[in-house]
Amino acid sequence: MKVFAWRACHEILPTRVNLAKRNTIRENLFLCCQRVPKTVIDAIWECLVAQDVWAGSSTMMQKCTTNFHDFMQLFEALMNRLDAARMELFIVQAWTVWNQRNTMGEVMAGMSAKGPYVRNSEEAEALACRNAMVFAMEAEFLELVIEGDNSTVMRAISSLSCHNSLLGHIYEDICAYLNGMQHVSISCIKGGGNMVAHSLAKYAKNITDVVYWVEDSPPLAVEALYQDSLHIIE
Repeated sequence: MKVFAWRACHEILPTRVNLAKRNTIRENLFLCCQRVPKTVIDAIWECLVAQDVWAGSSTMMQKCTTNFHDFMQLFEALMNRLDAARMELFIVQAWTVWNQRNTMGEVMAGMSAKGPYVRNSEEAEALACRNAMVFAMEAEFLELVIEGDNSTVMRAISSLSCHNSLLGHIYEDICAYLNGMQHVSISCIKGGGNMVAHSLAKYAKNITDVVYWVEDSPPLAVEALYQDSLHIIE
């Protein structure tokens, strides 16, 4: 929680504004209204959805205005108003507002890219995994679930031993990225177990540049996403 609060105060959470600055996405506005840039203070405090959450919190928090320049200003205002216990509660609630989309199965981000010529499916999946890890780090996701249908690749990135195969340098890169994560789950699934990924891979055959979606559902994978969400809700 302390790390989250520090990152929020320093404006380094993966908001649409920060991702646009890194050229990960081109548009930094709210998807719902296309008017207000989505900064940390917008996402956690100012937006209507967040305000609904804060409306059910303590009276001391409810009485704070919604016209703060940034999250640090809000944080300082609350420190002058709340005692230590309530300040800790605020941080927990802020973290909940920021992270609730993950547990609801909503789309956080997606990417589709055409890769180089490969010799086999192992190389294709290893390269795709490395590209996905780079994207995840740029978007500052710290908790990942990695799924793939190539058991060799999944075993390789799960192993802590040296990789002496022809793809060893790729596996070493992936493992280095994984070391920067807070939590990672790696599993091998059947070919039809992740239709969203297969939809994005199929789409990549018809594009030349990398395509990103942030807090939006890739239109080509809507049906697969819907099926995934049913399993999450269950």
